[in-house]
Amino acid sequence: MKAEGERWPEFTLFNQQERRWTQNELMHVTPDGTATYFERFWVTLQAPDFNFREYPFDEQQFFVRIDAIYPETVYVYTPWEEKTAIGSQLGEEEWYITAYHTTIDRVNLTSVNSRYSFGYLARRHLEFYILRILIPIGIIIVLTYIPFLLKDFGKRADIASANLLLFIAFNFTIANDLPRLGYLTFLDAILVTTFVISGLTVIYNLYLKWLATKEQMEIAERIDRIMIWLYPLAYLLAIGLILIHF
Repeated sequence: MKAEGERWPEFTLFNQQERRWTQNELMHVTPDGTATYFERFWVTLQAPDFNFREYPFDEQQFFVRIDAIYPETVYVYTPWEEKTAIGSQLGEEEWYITAYHTTIDRVNLTSVNSRYSFGYLARRHLEFYILRILIPIGIIIVLTYIPFLLKDFGKRADIASANLLLFIAFNFTIANDLPRLGYLTFLDAILVTTFVISGLTVIYNLYLKWLATKEQMEIAERIDRIMIWLYPLAYLLAIGLILIHF
């Protein structure tokens, strides 16, 4: 191409975050002048379009955006559908691919340049979050409710306090697996709700214990007959509001 006075079709990765490491590359030119460039490389790309509000049930969109260095008067990208595909092992550990697509856009760099975008949608494998987080939270909720079946308010207060400590320890255990964001996610809301209701349960049982020591057992039992139904309803209402919000 240099012999004919043409420029090589140079490009840059728009959302490249670190240096691109090229493993191998090949340029193939046919007698009719068609040139095909092959390159195998690995690179870290930015993904600024992520939204984790529904985490871990979120669907994220990933992009590889390639900008032509030279303006559209020199080079224009075109889709190559038959050669565009997703590897079967991509994202296998945490994500699974639901769809992918290619688009050609025009961007303003030093002039009007062609941009090739390869995007794909991915969702998380949920087995880890269900087995390691959601099911243990459900067990903690059940354990917090079981003391309502006891009539000894002193033991109920002790069990409720132990369950609260159990939840705090569980929260510290999974803290490193949660994204650190400036806004609440679905899972954050579930954890906060569980913590608040567990804390209120401790306060409630301590109040019943105090009533029992003041020889007001009848009042305590009357309140408890109402709260034994309000407790599960409070959780159902809170989870419903979280689902509506997220």
